[in-house]
Amino acid sequence: MLVLVLSLGAPGSMIGFDYARTFNPEHRQGSAVGLVNMSGFLVTLIVALAIGVVLDAAGGYTPEAFRLAWSVQYMVWVVAGFGVWSTRQRARRELAAEGTVVTPVREVIARRRNRGRP
Repeated sequence: MLVLVLSLGAPGSMIGFDYARTFNPEHRQGSAVGLVNMSGFLVTLIVALAIGVVLDAAGGYTPEAFRLAWSVQYMVWVVAGFGVWSTRQRARRELAAEGTVVTPVREVIARRRNRGRP
Protein backbone atom coordinates (compact mmCIF):
# COMPACT_ATOMS: atom_id res chain seq x y z
CA MET A 1 0.00 0.00 0.00
CA LEU A 2 2.81 2.40 0.89
CA VAL A 3 4.54 1.86 -2.47
CA LEU A 4 1.26 2.42 -4.31
CA VAL A 5 0.53 5.69 -2.51
CA LEU A 6 4.12 6.93 -2.79
CA SER A 7 4.10 6.23 -6.53
CA LEU A 8 1.38 8.85 -6.90
CA GLY A 9 3.79 11.60 -5.82
CA ALA A 10 5.24 12.50 -9.22
CA PRO A 11 1.91 12.57 -11.09
CA GLY A 12 0.39 14.49 -8.18
CA SER A 13 3.07 17.15 -8.33
CA MET A 14 2.50 17.50 -12.08
CA ILE A 15 -1.15 18.28 -11.35
CA GLY A 16 -0.01 21.02 -8.99
CA PHE A 17 2.32 22.48 -11.63
CA ASP A 18 -0.48 22.38 -14.21
CA TYR A 19 -2.89 24.20 -11.88
CA ALA A 20 -0.23 26.82 -11.15
CA ARG A 21 0.32 27.47 -14.86
CA THR A 22 -3.34 27.32 -15.87
CA PHE A 23 -4.91 29.48 -13.18
CA ASN A 24 -2.31 32.20 -12.64
CA PRO A 25 -1.60 35.26 -14.77
CA GLU A 26 1.45 35.01 -17.00
CA HIS A 27 3.47 37.50 -14.95
CA ARG A 28 3.02 35.35 -11.81
CA GLN A 29 3.65 31.90 -13.26
CA GLY A 30 7.27 31.71 -12.12
CA SER A 31 6.29 32.47 -8.54
CA ALA A 32 3.34 30.09 -8.67
CA VAL A 33 5.41 27.19 -10.02
CA GLY A 34 8.16 27.95 -7.48
CA LEU A 35 5.61 27.86 -4.67
CA VAL A 36 4.25 24.51 -5.86
CA ASN A 37 7.77 23.09 -6.09
CA MET A 38 8.81 24.41 -2.68
CA SER A 39 5.59 23.26 -0.99
CA GLY A 40 6.13 19.61 -1.85
CA PHE A 41 9.63 19.61 -0.41
CA LEU A 42 8.58 21.63 2.64
CA VAL A 43 5.78 19.21 3.49
CA THR A 44 8.22 16.31 3.11
CA LEU A 45 10.57 17.92 5.62
CA ILE A 46 7.74 18.64 8.06
CA VAL A 47 6.50 15.03 7.86
CA ALA A 48 10.04 13.71 8.41
CA LEU A 49 10.40 15.98 11.45
CA ALA A 50 7.00 14.90 12.80
CA ILE A 51 7.93 11.23 12.38
CA GLY A 52 11.13 11.84 14.34
CA VAL A 53 9.28 13.66 17.10
CA VAL A 54 6.75 10.83 17.41
CA LEU A 55 9.56 8.24 17.45
CA ASP A 56 11.30 10.10 20.27
CA ALA A 57 8.05 10.52 22.20
CA ALA A 58 7.24 6.82 21.77
CA GLY A 59 10.45 5.96 23.54
CA GLY A 60 12.68 4.38 20.96
CA TYR A 61 12.97 2.42 17.79
CA THR A 62 10.59 -0.45 18.44
CA PRO A 63 8.29 -1.75 15.70
CA GLU A 64 5.31 -0.29 17.57
CA ALA A 65 6.98 3.13 17.74
CA PHE A 66 7.70 3.04 14.01
CA ARG A 67 4.11 2.02 13.28
CA LEU A 68 2.85 4.95 15.29
CA ALA A 69 5.37 7.38 13.80
CA TRP A 70 4.66 6.39 10.22
CA SER A 71 0.95 6.97 10.79
CA VAL A 72 1.72 10.71 10.89
CA GLN A 73 1.97 10.75 7.10
CA TYR A 74 -1.55 9.38 6.71
CA MET A 75 -2.97 12.62 8.07
CA VAL A 76 -0.97 14.53 5.45
CA TRP A 77 -2.27 12.21 2.72
CA VAL A 78 -5.86 12.85 3.81
CA VAL A 79 -5.36 16.63 3.82
CA ALA A 80 -3.60 16.49 0.43
CA GLY A 81 -6.31 14.26 -1.04
CA PHE A 82 -9.01 16.64 0.14
CA GLY A 83 -7.04 19.56 -1.31
CA VAL A 84 -6.76 17.89 -4.71
CA TRP A 85 -10.44 16.96 -4.68
CA SER A 86 -11.63 20.46 -3.72
CA THR A 87 -9.34 22.30 -6.14
CA ARG A 88 -10.34 19.88 -8.89
CA GLN A 89 -13.98 20.78 -8.35
CA ARG A 90 -13.21 24.50 -8.38
CA ALA A 91 -10.99 24.18 -11.47
CA ARG A 92 -13.72 22.32 -13.35
CA ARG A 93 -16.26 25.02 -12.44
CA GLU A 94 -13.93 27.79 -13.64
CA LEU A 95 -13.13 25.95 -16.87
CA ALA A 96 -16.85 25.31 -17.51
CA ALA A 97 -17.57 29.03 -16.97
CA GLU A 98 -14.97 29.77 -19.67
CA GLY A 99 -16.59 27.26 -22.02
CA THR A 100 -14.15 24.37 -21.59
CA VAL A 101 -15.87 21.16 -20.57
CA VAL A 102 -13.59 18.50 -19.10
CA THR A 103 -14.84 14.97 -19.70
CA PRO A 104 -15.00 12.91 -16.48
CA VAL A 105 -12.37 10.16 -16.22
CA ARG A 106 -14.98 7.38 -16.00
CA GLU A 107 -16.38 8.43 -19.41
CA VAL A 108 -12.92 8.51 -20.99
CA ILE A 109 -12.17 5.02 -19.63
CA ALA A 110 -15.53 3.72 -20.88
CA ARG A 111 -14.85 5.15 -24.35
CA ARG A 112 -11.41 3.51 -24.47
CA ARG A 113 -12.85 0.15 -23.42
CA ASN A 114 -15.52 0.32 -26.10
CA ARG A 115 -13.16 1.48 -28.86
CA GLY A 116 -13.21 -0.91 -31.76
CA ARG A 117 -16.33 -2.71 -30.58
CA PRO A 118 -19.52 -2.66 -32.63
